[in-house]
Amino acid sequence: MVVSLLGFILGYLFDKAVDHVAPGPLAADGKQVDATWEHEPESGLQLSLHRAELEKEQLRAFLPRLGRCFDHGLEDSQIEILLHRIGRLTVKKGFHGYYSVVQRQQVTNLEIMIEHQLRGTYILALRGMGPAMGVVRQELDRFQAPVPGVATTTPQTRAAEIVADGTLRLTADRRAWLARLPMEQGHVLGHPIEVMVENKRRETDIQPQQADHQLLMQVFAQLPQITGQVVQWLVERVEDPESLRSLCEPVIFLAAERVDPQAWSFVLRQKLPQPAKLTLAFRGTQLLR
Repeated sequence: MVVSLLGFILGYLFDKAVDHVAPGPLAADGKQVDATWEHEPESGLQLSLHRAELEKEQLRAFLPRLGRCFDHGLEDSQIEILLHRIGRLTVKKGFHGYYSVVQRQQVTNLEIMIEHQLRGTYILALRGMGPAMGVVRQELDRFQAPVPGVATTTPQTRAAEIVADGTLRLTADRRAWLARLPMEQGHVLGHPIEVMVENKRRETDIQPQQADHQLLMQVFAQLPQITGQVVQWLVERVEDPESLRSLCEPVIFLAAERVDPQAWSFVLRQKLPQPAKLTLAFRGTQLLR
């Protein structure tokens, strides 16, 4: 209790010290700068505003990158203060500050605005004039570019609406990542294969765990051999031809809670003789019989 109270008091005093030391615009060297440009735009320069909606960890990763992308940018101490203030932001609250950066020998008074949204994301707005704003736009585009195999957005998506491009997309409820593989990458009994990776930490994770990603890469690399094992097992075990033909919706399933990081399941839905689900256990690329 005493430790928690002491931590609160120290955090409060730190915020007050920051506001006292840097209540207004800051230059890259920590000195205050004149922000009258906001009301009196420089001749021949157009005011630019770039916005992005980011998860907290994305924002914490982007700001240090932003600080280093200019010819002369933000100091490490300024980045540290920004990250600290983000960590203390409550929902629907925000802050902004001005920073003097240099790009191609031209100074830009860069305004950084951050607001914590109700849905848990953060709005980052960057405003200013001059060559530095082109760099800002370029860095935002690069940062938000899709990671191969993983979507950076969170669409309102259902399995039936997934594009068969093999890209994992986080569902709206953050329960799992879903993907459908192109037919040329793999199929079972003429049906395209879907992928489901359960999200173990819905509150924080926006990409699959590293162990899940590595296992998927291993499975995808050996997918023809894996689907061969699945089809052989089905032919050996499902004797009725009609039941075999009724098998559909094959899914590569990675459970969130599993003891063995190499464990996963190949799941199929069976329509005949009665609705059922077939689950084949795998470890790595080997079917467990």
